[in-house]
Amino acid sequence: MKLKIKKSADNGRSMFSLAGEISIYTVKGLKKLIDTEFGKNASVELEMSGIDRIDTAGFQLLLYMQREAESMNTEILFRNVNEAVKSVFNFYRETCPTGA
Repeated sequence: MKLKIKKSADNGRSMFSLAGEISIYTVKGLKKLIDTEFGKNASVELEMSGIDRIDTAGFQLLLYMQREAESMNTEILFRNVNEAVKSVFNFYRETCPTGA
């Protein structure tokens, strides 16, 4: 399965609606897309309810995004994090990003 990404913007915020899988096969494209947004906008928002599968590479990418946003003074929000995403964070005993 692939990752579908829908982008929109609102008042200095880039918003991405994600659907499908965040896996070793899709992280490169998602990372490239998100990296271009850091620094351009005050915040980046990821709508996560459509994610039906996430693997270790996807988990690592989400951790990277959190740390990169923090180092660039960019806010990153993870909206509607579903059970697929929560379960991988629980597996690695990390706090799941839930956004505001």
